[in-house]
Amino acid sequence: MNVMLLSAEQRTSAIAEVLLSKAFDGLDRKALLASALERESLSSTEVGHSVALAHAKLRSIRKVHAALGIKPEGLLYPDGRRVTFLFVIATSYADSLLYMEFLRKVLVFMHDDLFDKELLDWALDQDKPQSPRLKAFLKVLAFYEKA
Repeated sequence: MNVMLLSAEQRTSAIAEVLLSKAFDGLDRKALLASALERESLSSTEVGHSVALAHAKLRSIRKVHAALGIKPEGLLYPDGRRVTFLFVIATSYADSLLYMEFLRKVLVFMHDDLFDKELLDWALDQDKPQSPRLKAFLKVLAFYEKA
C-alpha cells in the first residue's frame, strides 16, 4: 500500500522516503527527488490542514503516481507549520488535468479535520476497522499506485 509512517525527521529526507513506495516503482527516483526538491525550493508545498503536496514532473512519466507519508508528530516546514500528511506526486508536464483531478479527490478528504484524525489513527494501527470514508480514500490512493 502506498501509505507509510515516516521515520525521517526533515522535509527533504521525508520526500525521499515516500519515493521508496511501490507507487514509484519503475520510475527514476533520483530524478523525481531532484524535481520535487527543486519545486520545494521555489515555495512551500504545505497547503494547510497539516498537509503538504510535494510534486515532481518528468517527461518520461505516463500517468499520475502518488503515495502518502504520515509523520504523527509532524515535519517542520519553512513557514513554521508542521505537516503530518506528506503526499508525494509524480506526473508528466502534459498531465495537468490528471494531476488536478488527483488533488481535488485527495483534498476533499484532507480538509476534514475528523477524517485527518481517523486517517492518522488508522495509520498508527492498520488492524483497526476502516470506515466507508477511509476505504474510499484508500481506494483513491490505490488507483494511483497501479503501474
